[in-house]
Amino acid sequence: MFQSLSIQDFSVVDNDNGKCLRVNTIGPTLLFIGSNSEPESVRVKKLVSTLDIQGLTLTYYNLDSNRNLIKMSNVTNTPIRNIPTIFFTVDGKIKAIYNKPININTMSIWFMEKMGKFTVAPQKINLAQGGTHDVEFKRPRNNPNNYSMNTQTGTGNVQDIPFIGANAPWRTDMQR
Repeated sequence: MFQSLSIQDFSVVDNDNGKCLRVNTIGPTLLFIGSNSEPESVRVKKLVSTLDIQGLTLTYYNLDSNRNLIKMSNVTNTPIRNIPTIFFTVDGKIKAIYNKPININTMSIWFMEKMGKFTVAPQKINLAQGGTHDVEFKRPRNNPNNYSMNTQTGTGNVQDIPFIGANAPWRTDMQR
């Protein structure tokens, strides 16, 4: 379920990389910026609302209530160019913009990877096609950006898998 945000939850702050958009949230958060009058936004919001990752908070900003957020973001290094837009934030700081295919399994894996990189990795994930799976991230000390993800799926452990489920692209699609 989404927590609704208002324009008062956003601010523009200066940092080492220039101006950035900040949101008043705590911990790892999926920030969904959309419009209830835009059919594609409504469809994606419905899909995102089914995302269930332990420790990830789902937030929603409805542009129908106040479009000033777009103006605020235009002076930052993370402007809102498309509706809907999905950000991953940690303690209000935007860490990544979601730009992968819109399906529940791809989104689950992407957000788990971001949580593992920027915060404590989630322990459980609920996938659309397979119930709850235990997840374990392992990071070698000599290279913290290189990790493997072990997911017990009933057929054994799978190493370094970027996509799970029937929507996984063919290897040639991933090279484009």
